[in-house]
Amino acid sequence: MRLWKSTFGKSLQRAGAAGVVVSAVLALLTGGTGQVLAAGPVSAAEVVIHVAPTGNDAGDGSRGKPVASLIGARDAVRRLRADGKAGPVRVMVADGTYHFAEPLVLTPEDSGSAEAPVRYEAAPGAKPLFSGGRIITGFRAGENGLWVADVPGMAARQWYFEQLWVDGRRAQRAIEPDTNWEKIARLPACPGSRTRARDPNIDPFFFEDVVETDLGKGRFRQTSTVDQQVMSLLTPLSPAQRADVQLSVSHSWSNTRRFISAIDAGSRTITTDGGKALYPWNLWKDLAWSSKGYFHLENFLSALDEPGEWFLARDGKLYYKPRPGEDPASLEFVAPVISQFLQIQGDPAGGRFVEHVQFKGLAFNHGQWLTPPGGYGPGQAAARLNEAAVMLDGARNVLFQDCEIAHVGTHGLWFRQGCSQCRVERCLFRDLGAGGVRIGEISIPTSTAEQTHQITLDNNIIQSGGRIIAEGVGVWIGQSYDNTVTQNDIGDFYYSAVSVGWTWGFGNSVAKRNIISYNRLHHLGQGRMSDIGGVYSLGISDGTVISHNVIHDVTCWGYGGWGLYPDEGSSNILYENNLVYNVSDGGFHQHFGRYNTVRNNILAFSQQEQVRGTNQEKAGDHLSFTFERNIVYFDQGELFGRNHQWRADVQADLKNNIYWRADGKSFGFVGKSWDQWRAMGRDKEGSVIADPKFVDPKKRDFRFASDEVIKQTGFQPFDYSQAGVYGDAAWIALAKGNL
Repeated sequence: MRLWKSTFGKSLQRAGAAGVVVSAVLALLTGGTGQVLAAGPVSAAEVVIHVAPTGNDAGDGSRGKPVASLIGARDAVRRLRADGKAGPVRVMVADGTYHFAEPLVLTPEDSGSAEAPVRYEAAPGAKPLFSGGRIITGFRAGENGLWVADVPGMAARQWYFEQLWVDGRRAQRAIEPDTNWEKIARLPACPGSRTRARDPNIDPFFFEDVVETDLGKGRFRQTSTVDQQVMSLLTPLSPAQRADVQLSVSHSWSNTRRFISAIDAGSRTITTDGGKALYPWNLWKDLAWSSKGYFHLENFLSALDEPGEWFLARDGKLYYKPRPGEDPASLEFVAPVISQFLQIQGDPAGGRFVEHVQFKGLAFNHGQWLTPPGGYGPGQAAARLNEAAVMLDGARNVLFQDCEIAHVGTHGLWFRQGCSQCRVERCLFRDLGAGGVRIGEISIPTSTAEQTHQITLDNNIIQSGGRIIAEGVGVWIGQSYDNTVTQNDIGDFYYSAVSVGWTWGFGNSVAKRNIISYNRLHHLGQGRMSDIGGVYSLGISDGTVISHNVIHDVTCWGYGGWGLYPDEGSSNILYENNLVYNVSDGGFHQHFGRYNTVRNNILAFSQQEQVRGTNQEKAGDHLSFTFERNIVYFDQGELFGRNHQWRADVQADLKNNIYWRADGKSFGFVGKSWDQWRAMGRDKEGSVIADPKFVDPKKRDFRFASDEVIKQTGFQPFDYSQAGVYGDAAWIALAKGNL
């Protein structure tokens, strides 16, 4: 049995006392629950059910008569149970591609036990792929360099799709602007100013004005004034063609997708109707502290003008503009048919769970998402998208190991209601329409049995998310507690990597004792969204620990690309031994909270402020945070934010810190000198202005060439190279990829 490391499992490498090692081993085997999660052979009485692409679900599951699907295997397990056979079962899946027509649904009757789990796993050496898509063939040369194919069932409205994969790559649906925001994101640089200057010669896709109207019955209308260049794209379209065009808006930390209901060429207005009003603090138009929302138009034939784009017309014709050197006749085109691969449907309120089921070595690809008729309304962290490719309710002691969830239109995996003691290990999540893994719900369930807790995510790669709904996050933990997120690589998202907690302010929250440690969190925001954190938190979070993470390359659109970001009401959190560098707005920012501890972190190379404390908190009411034994290293921007920050309402206790500006320029302390700052009670104890003597900070080598300075403050060196995935070289290389 392989012993998977966790944050606390590192004691196996370092501890010498037998008692410590035994405790660590027990914690690893049990996931902290006291019940062993078996990952190897169980007993000689194990029954093996074989699955093969050449099988038949009417077969008995023997090697000679395999079943053809996971659903057939599940039914074979049910027959075993009906015959009174309660021993362990291994569903052995042969190599090949299996096409889903409907998701695999497991209910409490499909459970195993601690002694006799039910295991769905790849055969030795096999890499079975379960696809929710359908291959489209028959492309022929069309006009204007396009290729066209007829999609079966499309004309009869039996099938429609909004995603397409070409030779394993998510293809871009016909879009304007063609750069898909890349050009916008680079001009001007994010840290330049609080609001972005608009240059219509570069890109016209900004709103000049937005008016919202309440239509009653929960419906709202937005009327948006746009440039003539935008209007000229829409006026040639027929009403039926225009009805399929989607307006996708990126505004602050949210994304809205709506269909166009009307246009007026004379007033240059676009009208969209939707089922959700915009929040006054997160509008499409300009805010004093934010930036203009920007948008693109998607899904009309005249926008199909760049290689690699596609468009599906309502008459069933699929158009594709090939890339240089491509021959569509030799490419594999896959479009999704179903949105979910697996549903675990326990009944936690009734005390009935799906338990002791394991999935190993299985890949799930090509999941659908269709924009609802009323569009998708804005919601932070894509929390309003109530769907994932793998959905779990009432799951206990469920294990995912060496699996893949990729090429999907929604979230990847969601432990939603009443799940506990589950693990996800060494799994790959990539090319996600929204977020990666979700844990818990946005509201606190009325009964404790329905609360999700004790979920472990260890040694996973979660990359390339938010491809449809840009505010999706790598790992989202809502009203859930005692979860562990360790040794993961989370990157290439347009919003935050990890989001913990879902209570704004100091109200009731059960998001407590969550451990976020030894993760590599990187390439976030990418100039697309605002108000981003490598680790973002909300609300009272007693016992939550955020430690030993490496966070880098966090860049915003209008404002707010932070490394560690305790937002509204975040309280009682420990931030320790984290390395944060290459961020746009600050290594640490607390937007009101209390009794947080920020200790022994390296915060380097932020482009604007390095550390920030904001918002009004009643002076003397509570301690906002303790900031001690940290190293703040920078070569541009300000140290502690602008002059209106760090007022008396931010009750921060700063001590034993090292501050250094590497470009040799002088720096102040919110307009104060060092002596004036200390006279205010800030950094009065043990802090120094000194070069910490990193080995090569320009190359982002933050090891110490000398310990002379750090000894003065008590800073304790930590091995940040331990963050991220571990195991064989190929797995580590896969995580690094091109990022």
